[in-house]
Amino acid sequence: PGARAGFSDELFERTGRRTVPYLIDPNTNVEMFESGDQIEYLVDTYGPPSETFDKKALWPITFTAFSVYTSTIATLARGLAGSQR
Repeated sequence: PGARAGFSDELFERTGRRTVPYLIDPNTNVEMFESGDQIEYLVDTYGPPSETFDKKALWPITFTAFSVYTSTIATLARGLAGSQR
């Protein structure tokens, strides 16, 4: 889904940047931009205890090259939908 009208301006006013993804955790008042940091934060804060799962299972979303490659392929397959107005 697309962002609601005014989202970019609201984000810029809040952070001085228009970069997404941007995470706001209302439970802890933590805010951050980097998706890798967001994944680590969410797993550490809300995930199961680290001894109960293998963090290597998260490699598709934590291995940057894989994430960039697959998101690029998905964007191209969708006809660059994010750039259409």
